[in-house]
Amino acid sequence: MGASDPILDPLIELAYVAAVTERIELATGILILPQRNPVVLAKQVASLDVLSGGRLLLGVAAGYLEPEMSAVGVKLSERGQRTDEYVDAMRALWSDPARRTKGKYAAFDHVEAYPKPIQAGGPRIVVGGHSPAAFRRAVSRGHGWIGNGSGPDDLVTALGGLERAAGEVDRPTQLGRLEIKLRSAESGRSNP
Repeated sequence: MGASDPILDPLIELAYVAAVTERIELATGILILPQRNPVVLAKQVASLDVLSGGRLLLGVAAGYLEPEMSAVGVKLSERGQRTDEYVDAMRALWSDPARRTKGKYAAFDHVEAYPKPIQAGGPRIVVGGHSPAAFRRAVSRGHGWIGNGSGPDDLVTALGGLERAAGEVDRPTQLGRLEIKLRSAESGRSNP
């Protein structure tokens, strides 16, 4: 993708799609999480989940473009920890009742956010990225992992990274089995 490609905001685009469809799954693939306020985003995501009848899948990543991070006041070196804290904060807001979150980048107590998503605990979250940190994040915080590749060798590399990550971090049982999606760079198709 080029810097000037006219990419729509995924949540706005999906709100439009939700209004004209009834059954297809809606997914961001992906949203750069450290560029968003987690309290505001949790409300937006919950609203879209409600409006779509629980069809939302939230794809997130830490990002890698320093100019984009700087433009919103985020240090590139802090993007991973922010991503982790933001996922945790959104899940706390989606729970009933809302829990306390105390982190370096996301902290609140006694915040009630409504509506709650239709999906219990909030939409499924898939984590994008090909770094060891992204693989660890997918295993420890995501329902799944999503990446781009150009063939079977890229899938083998990603599976190896996810396997190493699984040996380094715990996977909460409530996340279930890790879903893996590799999007083919050549065809633009997703291969589950």
